[in-house]
Amino acid sequence: MDNLFCIHREQDVERYNNLVLELDSVDLKPKFIEPEPIDYFLEETKMFNRNMDSLRRTTIKIIQHAIDNNLESISIMEDDCYFDKLKFDLFLGSEKPKEFSFIHLACSGSPKLKIEPTIGSCHKLGSTYSCQFYIIHNSIFETYIAMLKENKLPIDVITSYLHYKRNDSYLVQ
Repeated sequence: MDNLFCIHREQDVERYNNLVLELDSVDLKPKFIEPEPIDYFLEETKMFNRNMDSLRRTTIKIIQHAIDNNLESISIMEDDCYFDKLKFDLFLGSEKPKEFSFIHLACSGSPKLKIEPTIGSCHKLGSTYSCQFYIIHNSIFETYIAMLKENKLPIDVITSYLHYKRNDSYLVQ
């Protein structure tokens, strides 16, 4: 998997140790990206906190890198993903949509919710399942980055809106 970026705080040693085991299990070698610093002056709301803002700004940085380097697509993962090796390998070996905005891999921050049923086929997505691990196509880079910059909202809310509006995103499940 090319152009894979993993958002990880260097000081989170325990998370890193768990992550390395997961990455090794599926043979992934991401580029580690330090999250943007927490903005302690940001006024938090019920729907949006400082950690979400850091993730939003880090995602902007990654997408800008993709734009600057003319990348066709990028994958972004958080450092608390867990994988089912068999199903992940099936996904890697299966055909992907040629035209899409996002492909969300059905993974979770919980080891109990590994990538589950029928990986290997992409299903049309109407709203966000998870932004723990997702692929972003260059056809959506400019729109996505603009929306991330303009809106202090959780990434899931923004991607969900884009799924609905564009109707060209997928869930691997």
